[in-house]
Amino acid sequence: MEVERRPPLYNKNLKEYKDRNMKDRLWYEVCKLFVTNWSELPAEQKSEKGMLIFLFILLGIMLMMLIYWAEAYIHTIKKNTEALVFTSKETDLEVNADKTKYMVMSRDQNAGRSHDINYR
Repeated sequence: MEVERRPPLYNKNLKEYKDRNMKDRLWYEVCKLFVTNWSELPAEQKSEKGMLIFLFILLGIMLMMLIYWAEAYIHTIKKNTEALVFTSKETDLEVNADKTKYMVMSRDQNAGRSHDINYR
């Protein structure tokens, strides 16, 4: 991603992060890549289109974070389900593995993931 190639736009630990002129120049570079004839646009249109680009990038980052958190959550649920089934066998408790499996699947349907539970 173009923003990732420009760490001063997002990395608060860099001294360049506080340099407003540098960040403006870097955002200008990003906008030139996404908007044809960016250099010829009036300042008002640059401001509007630049804000839209920023919002789309922010939305993309938020979506990636949401997907990451959802996958981590599903992974945790699946591991806990496997542990529950394993423990239930050790303690002679009966857990309906299929129902437990489908509870996990309902959180992640249509994602193409396998939810086979390992019966150790």
